Amino acid sequence: MHPDDGSTPAVFARYGEMLGPDLPLRSLGRFDFYAACREPDVAVCVATGDGTLYSNVLLTIGYLMPGGEPGPPAN
Repeated sequence: MHPDDGSTPAVFARYGEMLGPDLPLRSLGRFDFYAACREPDVAVCVATGDGTLYSNVLLTIGYLMPGGEPGPPAN
């Protein structure tokens, strides 16, 4: 989630370090983030208690084929 002014939260730098360059971060506005959380394909919600501003994260999961290629998208 990003601030209403559209700036990039400082915590994104840390997430980028942890996730690496192959997993891009996509920032959502507050209400877009809330809407994404209500999608029917959201399976798990983890409340970490992290008090850092804009530290909310939605992870999209999938799988890789044996050759490292992404699997087909979920329907």
